[in-house]
Order: sequence, then C-alpha cells, then structure tokens
Amino acid sequence: MAQFVPLAAPLLAVANAIAENQNAQRQIQLRANENREAMAMIQKLNSENAHVNMNRIKEMAEYTRNMQTGLTTIIDQCHRREARQVAVINNLVENQKTQQDNFN
Repeated sequence: MAQFVPLAAPLLAVANAIAENQNAQRQIQLRANENREAMAMIQKLNSENAHVNMNRIKEMAEYTRNMQTGLTTIIDQCHRREARQVAVINNLVENQKTQQDNFN
C-alpha cells in the first residue's frame, strides 16, 4: 500500500498545473472580452457620431493597442509557465519511473 503513495505526487502536480493553466486561460479570455468590448465601443462611437473628435479615436486606438500588448504579454507568460510546469511534471514522472525501476 505504501508504494502507491509516491505515485500520487506527479498526479497532484498535473492536477495543480491544469488548474493553474485553466485559471490563466480564464484570465486571458477575460482580457480578450474586455478588448472586444473596447473595440465595439469604438465602432459604436464612430457609427453613431461621424464628428467624433479625432483625439478621442486616437486615445481609444492607443487603449486597444495597450490591451493587445497586455494580452500578448499574458499569453507569453502563460506559455512560459506552462512550459516550466510541463518540464517539472516530466521530471517528476521520469523520477517516479526511475524510482519504480529501482524498486523493482
């Protein structure tokens, strides 16, 4: 029975990594939704009022670019985090296999 306990560690690490990745994906989706809302607001302003001040349009475009930059940064961070987590999980699995082989 005691030999099954070490097998849970990689599974818990995988579950934690999945939960963290899902949380990061939810945050990315939230930011993407905010970006879409900002774009919709820009389009609505432009269609409702053709005489919108050009400075306002430029500010909204800058806001959208900043949101895009932020989203790109978040996505890059998530990819790096995921790569680190995959490396840790692969290492744990490899260590577990080695321990199991040594035990056998």
